[in-house]
Amino acid sequence: MKSESYLLTHDESCCYFEFLSEGKQKEDRKVVLYSLMDNCNKYNLCLGHVLPNGELCDLTVSNNGDMEKIISTVIKTISVFLNKDPSRSIYLQAALL
Repeated sequence: MKSESYLLTHDESCCYFEFLSEGKQKEDRKVVLYSLMDNCNKYNLCLGHVLPNGELCDLTVSNNGDMEKIISTVIKTISVFLNKDPSRSIYLQAALL
């Protein structure tokens, strides 16, 4: 079974992705950012909400009713990110709010 995902845009390095979460509450600009953690090609995956001032916040709870679609979209970024350079590895830690 294939889950629906949002349309993505990304930079040339495939380290910065943006999409628009269209849920029951509002439209939310989301970012998936892969940042290099060390010199061993390990990257931290961050999913965040773009605040009105342009800053990225990874603690925002939007309750937009589209969590499954967001998770599917994040998984799609992982595929694109690793296809760009298969030697990369990803560190992921989830917070339960």
